Amino acid sequence: MFISDYVCRLCKEWMVRYDVIINIDDSGVGGGVTDRLRQLVELKEMRAVINGINNGSSANDKDKYFNKGSEMWMWIAENIDSLKIPDDQDLIAQLCTYRDWE
Repeated sequence: MFISDYVCRLCKEWMVRYDVIINIDDSGVGGGVTDRLRQLVELKEMRAVINGINNGSSANDKDKYFNKGSEMWMWIAENIDSLKIPDDQDLIAQLCTYRDWE
């Protein structure tokens, strides 16, 4: 519940200015977070699109990326300048520390 509550609080701040799309690694423990966030959307506690993703599944471009997780991280890296990333130091630190790209 801690993670879903934290994400919900962030979403409430951001949904005032942004369309919020949340991609969650849905395999393993992430499944519960996905389910809870979808429930909060249904209850109108937050407004967002919740996508359950399996980071270990096949990438769309299998010749270029090892798996879905690396493909999504590279998409962020390639589009970072056009994304509306909030000035949130915790979020920025998390985006800068992911290392398993290959």
